[in-house]
Amino acid sequence: MTNTQETQGAIVTQIADVEVEAQAKLARQNPRDLKRAMTNALAELDLDPEFAQFAYYSIPYKDKNSEDGKTLVEGPSIKAAMSLMRYWGNCANGGRIVTQDDERVVVEGIFIDYETNVRTVRQKVVSRLRYNKHTKVMEKLREDRLLLAIQAGISKAVRDAGLASLPQFYVNRYFQRAKAI
Repeated sequence: MTNTQETQGAIVTQIADVEVEAQAKLARQNPRDLKRAMTNALAELDLDPEFAQFAYYSIPYKDKNSEDGKTLVEGPSIKAAMSLMRYWGNCANGGRIVTQDDERVVVEGIFIDYETNVRTVRQKVVSRLRYNKHTKVMEKLREDRLLLAIQAGISKAVRDAGLASLPQFYVNRYFQRAKAI
């Protein structure tokens, strides 16, 4: 690494430190209002009922133990998580690639609550390979498909980090309202 790269890296780190410090200071000056966060998140669903169908996922899976051979896996979607985090306030989220090799890319979602000083990280593994049903062999994803898979993995990791940090009552109430709508 050159001196210029080291200097640039140090400057970026200093800027990030200042941003985090400023966010934490703002959070202390303007603490979140739990009722307002809940009211605003639910009001968004009521205001745009068509959005509610995108606020959760519901995926049927084969299940040998169930009566009909299927089980339904449900939960708040990425769009729901982003909405909940936005109304929660005094927080930030982001994602990045952590490592990669010939077979996989490891991505990470990060959620930071400046008010409580909690940082949650969740990782997802994105395969560079896919199974071809016709040739019955594993093959590398095309670059455009890999990019989409990485973006989806980062979104899921950010969703998981945010939902793991937010209070369960807040997430559950939003999820139940979205389903009801």
